[in-house]
Amino acid sequence: MADRKKVEEKTLDLKYVNKISNEFTFEKETITFQLKLPGEPENYVRERYTGRGNRFYNAKEGIMKEIKRKLRALVPPNKKTEIEDLIKNKDANYYVSLELRFFLKIPTNDSIKDTILKEYNVKRPAIRADLDNYIKLIVDTLHDVIYDDDKRVISINSEKFYSLDPRTEINIEIEIFKKGKK
Repeated sequence: MADRKKVEEKTLDLKYVNKISNEFTFEKETITFQLKLPGEPENYVRERYTGRGNRFYNAKEGIMKEIKRKLRALVPPNKKTEIEDLIKNKDANYYVSLELRFFLKIPTNDSIKDTILKEYNVKRPAIRADLDNYIKLIVDTLHDVIYDDDKRVISINSEKFYSLDPRTEINIEIEIFKKGKK
């Protein structure tokens, strides 16, 4: 890592800053699209250990493969080739931002009043599974569908709702930076 004092000195030197910023041009391309995954959102369940130290595995592993297959099929055909090229090119400079909206099924034993309040987001699903578990499952299943590694994800905005139409909506923005010398 560079010496902090030297970096601070160089940052204050406008001639140096202009010199290095003029050495390279960056072309930025943005790809945006939405995936809608119908059905009750699934949440991630990590591997667990028994009291004797024995491990039992994630029972949802098969579900994750199925979700990945569905997500791959939902990628718009006009974006598929470009995304596949990004995934293959490990040196590509791109970042992914996700907006995740989880619409959970309204329990069938709710009253009409509660159902209406939940459909119009007056009551939100705070007592259901943790939001981070829903996020983890989607981020993991998008691996090799949208990006080569989930460390490419730099931003996640997420919410959960109740709905008569349970689904997961995923808004994806991919920023691709291409560097070229002037």
